[in-house]
Amino acid sequence: MRSVECGVRNAEYDLAPSTINHQPSTKSGVIARFARGLDYHEVLGSRLKTLAEKLKAEFGDFRYRICVDTGPISDRACAYAAGLGSFGKNTCLITPEYGSWVVLGELITDLDLEPDKPRTMEICGDCRLCVEACPTGALRGDFTLDRAKCLSNLTQSMKPFPPDLAAKLANRVYGCDTCQEVCPLNRNAKTTDVSEFLIENPVGAHPELAMLAEMTDHDFDRLFGGTTMYWVGREIIARNAAGILRKPKS
Repeated sequence: MRSVECGVRNAEYDLAPSTINHQPSTKSGVIARFARGLDYHEVLGSRLKTLAEKLKAEFGDFRYRICVDTGPISDRACAYAAGLGSFGKNTCLITPEYGSWVVLGELITDLDLEPDKPRTMEICGDCRLCVEACPTGALRGDFTLDRAKCLSNLTQSMKPFPPDLAAKLANRVYGCDTCQEVCPLNRNAKTTDVSEFLIENPVGAHPELAMLAEMTDHDFDRLFGGTTMYWVGREIIARNAAGILRKPKS
């Protein structure tokens, strides 16, 4: 039996063209919401451990394993099976309270718990805003994603950017929020009450590109230590920033 807990980043919502289109800037980049604060792997992991201790106090000792993007299972599939939300055409899990502005973790136990039922409702209808807004056409419109085209994936990958996709990067230093920003189901998303998700890294959401491209290992540790971006390392972040700076002005 798997018990699933979800957390959420700040669910501020803005449909301004500058937010959706991520127009290139010669000075600053943009970091996706999920990566602006403390490392959600650590935050959720700590909270799931607390949950496990509370369950032990009630049910006695049991075996368990905590996964937050770290195990052999799909976080999204587990959250869906636990009834936390439904899948959108942007392939995100969309919850009733927080929309798709969530991060997911699992507490896998050998306790004999009664499972919840999935939410089997179709929530997107004829809407294709996310499909049409995706900068690279990564969203197929059938609730699946071409991972090789996804800018969020590419900004975290060690593989070189394909030139045709690099041209679509705009000023995205890490991650991409476009498909979530245009989603109508995120308009009334609640804001988190998890304080750790409201703490932003020292450079904020729009860091200076030149600084990122030239930062040393010491700078990277100081600025991003303890944040979600830290695990990818300085080289990838510096590469992304340098690539944006090298692009010709439109």
